[in-house]
Amino acid sequence: MLKKLPHKINLLCFVLALFGNLMIKTEPPVWVGFGDPYDYLAQSKIPLSDKSFYSPTPDLKFNCRPFTLPLLYKIADSDPPRIIILQEFFNALCTFFLVYVLMLYLNRNYLKYVAIICIYLLMSWWNILGWSVNLLSESLFMSLLFAWLASWLLLTKKRTRWYWALHILITILFSFTRDNSPYIIVLFYFTSGFAGCLWDRKQLKQYITLFGIGIVLFIAQSYTAKIGERNKLPVLNNIIIRMMPNKEYFQWFKDNGMPLSDRLLANYTGATCNDAKIYTLYHDSTYNDLYNWVNTQGTSTFIRFLLTHPKHTFLLDQTPEERERIFAYNLPGYTGDITGYSKWTSFIFPLFNKWVVLLLLLCLIVKFRKHKELILVFPLLLMIVFTIHALLAYNSDALEVERHLFITNIMIQFVGILSVLFILNPSDPLFRSAEEEVAKT
Repeated sequence: MLKKLPHKINLLCFVLALFGNLMIKTEPPVWVGFGDPYDYLAQSKIPLSDKSFYSPTPDLKFNCRPFTLPLLYKIADSDPPRIIILQEFFNALCTFFLVYVLMLYLNRNYLKYVAIICIYLLMSWWNILGWSVNLLSESLFMSLLFAWLASWLLLTKKRTRWYWALHILITILFSFTRDNSPYIIVLFYFTSGFAGCLWDRKQLKQYITLFGIGIVLFIAQSYTAKIGERNKLPVLNNIIIRMMPNKEYFQWFKDNGMPLSDRLLANYTGATCNDAKIYTLYHDSTYNDLYNWVNTQGTSTFIRFLLTHPKHTFLLDQTPEERERIFAYNLPGYTGDITGYSKWTSFIFPLFNKWVVLLLLLCLIVKFRKHKELILVFPLLLMIVFTIHALLAYNSDALEVERHLFITNIMIQFVGILSVLFILNPSDPLFRSAEEEVAKT
C-alpha cells in the first residue's frame, strides 16, 4: 500500500496541475503580436498527405517550420484557444511522466515525495508554464524535452520493445519541434554513450543504436531546413548584429565571398537587436544575391568562421552583461505578466545558481567513484550537453538571445534537483555496471 502511495499522489498532482494550468487566462492573447504563430498555423492547415507539410519550401504565405508544432496544432483543429489548452495539458502530462520515471530510480518513499514536490513546482515556474499561453515553440519544446529525457531513463531502466517504440516516437517529435533539438539529441546520445562505453559496455549496442538514430534525425532535419531555407535568417542576423560592428570579422566574410557587403555595411551599420529595420531586409529583393549566397554557402562559411575564431566562438568578445543573457528567465515580452498559481512559485525559482550546481555535481562524482551507479552520471551529462548547447545557441542567432537560451536556467534548476535527489538516494546495486558486478563475484 505504501509503495503505491507516491504514484497515487503523482496522479493527484497531475490532476491539480492540469486544473491550475487550464485556469490560467491571458487577455488580450499574448501571441497575436508575433509572426511565428501565423507560420505554424498556416503550415498546420496543409494536408498530412502532402509532403510539403513535413518539408515545406519557402512561400510568401509563411516561413517554413519543423513539422511537430504544425502537427499538434492540427490536432487542435488549428484553433488558438484549443492549442493553448493542448499546451497546458502537455505541460501537466509530461510532468506526470517525468515524476513517474524518476520515482523508479529512488529507493526511499520520502525522496519520491520530494521529487513530486520539486518537479511539479519547477514545471509551474512561469519561465516554463508561461510559454503555454503563447503560440510559439517553447512550450511544447520544453514538455517534449522532459518527456524525451524521461523516456530515455525508462528505456535505460526497462529495455522492452514498447519502451523502445515510445522513446523513438518521442525522439522524433522532440527533434522536429525546433531546429536546435537535433543538436541536443546528438550531444546527449554521444555523451551518454561515451559514459556507457566506459562503465557499462554490456549495453554498447543500445548506445550505438541511439546515437545512430540521432545522426539520422540530424541529417533529415538539416535537409528539411535547407529546403525550407530556415538557416537564412540566423546567418543574416549574426552578420548584422555581431560581425558588422567588428571590422576584422566583417572583412573576413567579405574576403570569403559574401556579396553586397559594402551596401549592407552602408545601410545597416548601427543596427541593434531591437531595430525593426532588420526585419525589412528579409523581404528586400534587391539583396537576392546575398540571400542566394547565404542559402548555398552562408552556413558552411559561418562554421569555418567559428572554427577559426575561438575568441568569438567561446564568447570572449562579449561583455559580462551580454554573456549573462545565457541565464535569462521570466521574459514578460513573450509570456506576459506572471499569473495563475505560478505566482506562488515565482518566489522559489531560480532556486540554484550555477556554482551551487557545480558543487552538487562534484558531490555526485565522488559518490559515483564509490558506488559506480550509472544514474549518478545523468545530471553531469545534462550539464555538459546544455553548456555546449548554450554556446551553440548563442552563436547561432544574434537576435532574441534570451528567448533562445531561456532553457539554460531551467536545466540548471532541473540538474540541481536531480543532484540533491541522487546524492540522498541510498546505493542500489541494481544500477551498478556489469564490470562492477563481475568484480564483486
